[in-house]
Amino acid sequence: MVKKIDCRNLACPEPVLKTKKALEEMEEGILEVEVNSFSSANNVKRFAQNQGLYVSEKKFKNKTVLTIVKGYEC
Repeated sequence: MVKKIDCRNLACPEPVLKTKKALEEMEEGILEVEVNSFSSANNVKRFAQNQGLYVSEKKFKNKTVLTIVKGYEC
């Protein structure tokens, strides 16, 4: 299951809070978080890694997509 949330144009800490809520609603799966600021990308990535989750990052011209894996072996 892949769940996607759009956190572009949100001020911190809103992207982290939305990510936390989405992860709490998932037992396992993949969460894709779209952000468009450097600080939001770093904060969401740090939050997920501190939860022990795997995070990968893809940068595009106008956004960054963070893929967070919950409940699977990576």
